[in-house]
Amino acid sequence: MNFDVVIEPGKPGQFDVIVDGEVIATKSRKLLQKLTFTGFPKHEDVLAKLEELKKVKS
Repeated sequence: MNFDVVIEPGKPGQFDVIVDGEVIATKSRKLLQKLTFTGFPKHEDVLAKLEELKKVKS
């Protein structure tokens, strides 16, 4: 799977995966998860959404 990727700085603790202007995955914004650096989306879920978008666009 090949995608053009751009990494942009965000707010501390922010992690979003954006495709064509649409957020497809984001880190939980709950306080405890921010403080413990947890709550990131599962990579399997992100890859599944990317595959789904790839099929829709082709």
